[in-house]
Amino acid sequence: MESLGIAGTIFVLVSFLMKDYRKTRFFNLIGAALFILYGISINSLSTWILNSFLVVIHLYFLTIGRKK
Repeated sequence: MESLGIAGTIFVLVSFLMKDYRKTRFFNLIGAALFILYGISINSLSTWILNSFLVVIHLYFLTIGRKK
């Protein structure tokens, strides 16, 4: 299960290297989704709740929020 946390970390780190707004949000979304799975697998409520909110925020800005 540690591999989920490592993969999530890599996606979040790579997202900070992106210059394109949508790519940054997309890579961070993937990282957050992996951290949700990781948080559930290690029974860490704070990890998966925080990242669940991040997924919702990223989805909002990738879809609805970008149109405004």
